[in-house]
Amino acid sequence: MTPFIVTSIVLSTIVAIFLILSFFDVIPFNIPWWYEMQRFSRMDSQKQREYLIEKYLGDRIPPGWTVAFKGFHKGMECMNNFKYKEGKTYTCSYEPILCARGFHACLAPLDVFAYYYALDDVYHIVFLQGVTQKESSRDTKVCAKKIKIGPRIDSRYINNI
Repeated sequence: MTPFIVTSIVLSTIVAIFLILSFFDVIPFNIPWWYEMQRFSRMDSQKQREYLIEKYLGDRIPPGWTVAFKGFHKGMECMNNFKYKEGKTYTCSYEPILCARGFHACLAPLDVFAYYYALDDVYHIVFLQGVTQKESSRDTKVCAKKIKIGPRIDSRYINNI
């Protein structure tokens, strides 16, 4: 066999395996998923926010908390190397100041890209209490005294925009 024929057989086999796995949803490559991503990418930031809150939380928003979005580096670390865990609540003992200290998150889902954009970064819905400063001048970043880490957002929503 020539190298061309071997290469063709190998590539055909890979494509066939990929299609079979996507058919059984092992690989999330199907038309409804693609249409959902296209629809999400055309929404304005407020609609994206509402869509993700409805998809991941429904009506399970704790009263008195602000819903926001936060990115983390691999291992659930933020930029100052503070480690978080999903489902945990954290409180700071000092007055939060935007871009200086406190727990930071963004009200619009895609604004987290200004801070976390590596391929292995993860994104979560978070709940904030004691939001002292709302929105910086360039995006919807906020700062709070208390944060609770909510569910992880499927990275397809963030990475495919």
